[in-house]
Amino acid sequence: MQEKKGGSAYLIPITLLISVITISCNTGEETLPRIRYGEESCDRCRMIISEKRFASAYRTDEGILRKFDDVGCAVLHRAEQNEWVSQFWVYDYAETAWLNKTEAFFVSSRELLTPMGYGIIAVKTKTQAQSLAENNNGQIVEFDQLQHILQH
Repeated sequence: MQEKKGGSAYLIPITLLISVITISCNTGEETLPRIRYGEESCDRCRMIISEKRFASAYRTDEGILRKFDDVGCAVLHRAEQNEWVSQFWVYDYAETAWLNKTEAFFVSSRELLTPMGYGIIAVKTKTQAQSLAENNNGQIVEFDQLQHILQH
């Protein structure tokens, strides 16, 4: 007579499957945005996103990734849609990398020509921000001030 195999024979494959699914779900939240420049359009204005240094993106609490051609578009879209955001990124104007909004220094100036004319850029260091603000008759602003600046 053959012995019946217990559920333990299936335990390892099921455990591996659950681990892979859990890892995939967890790392998705931390993954930096990928934009196909020259192909994808801004979620607010629908213009093609073509310049990295002005790009921004955010992930909603529901996991939806929104992509933008201008920091101003991202800030205004979030406010207009009243979306809860789990992560918000801006691309470093010096084109070095994506920055979390908490790592970035924002410069606002009417002299900065951004894709939609909002005149807001982000950089990684305060020194860069000070230099850009001085050279463009601008000011360094906090992320939380951006919506107010854009609506006035």
